[in-house]
Amino acid sequence: MSLALTSLLLCSMAMVTVSYPFGSPACVSEPRHGGKSQADRKSLGVTFSKEKKDVIYILTLEATPSSPFKGFLVQTSCPGEFKATHGVAVVECTGALGSAGPGTKAVTHTDSSEKEMVEIEFVPEDGDNMEPEFEIVIARNYTTFWTDIIV
Repeated sequence: MSLALTSLLLCSMAMVTVSYPFGSPACVSEPRHGGKSQADRKSLGVTFSKEKKDVIYILTLEATPSSPFKGFLVQTSCPGEFKATHGVAVVECTGALGSAGPGTKAVTHTDSSEKEMVEIEFVPEDGDNMEPEFEIVIARNYTTFWTDIIV
């Protein structure tokens, strides 16, 4: 009985520790799941576009139907603010635990569902005419992810 209960408890804990379904808890350059970033961008199957509409930049992450992704983290050090929209949450960058500091702005996913398209809105500070640059991390699943994607 004791062995069966212990086994059940261990299996339950393993299921709980699979991933952060609510997105990245910190402004980091890569997931801290373990493993290494994928080098082959062709296998990513996600295209990135950035366009300016009035005063807002729209960053679009779009996967092919056969290559959905579950998570993302988008960061910038450009002056301005991300807008929290459906499926997108703003991350506070504090500099704690080796993450980026307050000069960095970031957004992440709000759930672990498969995504084929995400639109992210960034509003530059008034008077800032520089086009923002975004650093992106894409996670297909807990162990398969790509880093250092610049758009």
